Amino acid sequence: MSEEELDEKNPFGKEKDLLSPPMVKKATYLIHKLADRKGADFKDIQKKCKKYLNYENLAKVSMSQGHAIIDKLVELTGGEEEGGARVTDDDPQHNTTKQEAGSVSLPRADLELEADIGELAKTMLFCVRESKIIVRDEFGKENLTEGTRATLIKSYAATMFIEAGKRGLGR
Repeated sequence: MSEEELDEKNPFGKEKDLLSPPMVKKATYLIHKLADRKGADFKDIQKKCKKYLNYENLAKVSMSQGHAIIDKLVELTGGEEEGGARVTDDDPQHNTTKQEAGSVSLPRADLELEADIGELAKTMLFCVRESKIIVRDEFGKENLTEGTRATLIKSYAATMFIEAGKRGLGR
């Protein structure tokens, strides 16, 4: 079977080796980040990147070439792949948090929501940990399959989490 026949019959032929859409977005984000760091226009930096990194369209480069491009862009942006959130008070009018990983700005109210979610996550982790202990003590290690054990742990943890919420714990 020739390569052309494989491509016609197999939809996963040559295109399988192309850079994935999330990787294209990542490379584009890094080009935006580089433009921001250089204080230049995105289109100008994009043209320079195309010439310097030898590509025409990110969506049409191979996976290996795409990884090389992303690695070089990470290096050009200062060696940081993606940063965490940082609070900025530069714009008192908006009073937001900017994230390095994207062009997302979170209002302060969302930060409070994130803190609540963090507390809920701690409560859920506690419930899962305790559920594992309950299942181990009540049923033993040998008496259950992995799937049954996982289902029991999930059910006990969910029940404990709901009860904790009703009692105001974890909030």
